[in-house]
Amino acid sequence: ANWEKIIKKRQNNYRFWLKQKDVFDKFDCEIVYKELGNTICPLGFPIRTDNSRFINLLLENGIGVIHWPGETNLPSKIKEIEGFQKVKKQVNELYILPIHQDIDTQKLKKRIKNLTYV
Repeated sequence: ANWEKIIKKRQNNYRFWLKQKDVFDKFDCEIVYKELGNTICPLGFPIRTDNSRFINLLLENGIGVIHWPGETNLPSKIKEIEGFQKVKKQVNELYILPIHQDIDTQKLKKRIKNLTYV
């Protein structure tokens, strides 16, 4: 595998999502990391939202968003830790948008455009 090419593609895809600020603003979503250093190879594009309608629209338009980690995905031992209730809201509002190297941003643009008409 050409790791340099993969890293560059993932970085470009992350920056593509950064440019979709208008869509995130429209649906009241927070971009978790608004910058990406040149030495970072991201796994995904994290957003924070409690707007389930937006998440459903992403999925309906073929944009694979992952709820991460989501309270239901956590082991019960973690939920029992003192202080978990303080971070519960943040845990349940974190989602990851795809930035993997196989993404075609031109196709993604068309899918995102559908969201702007809602």
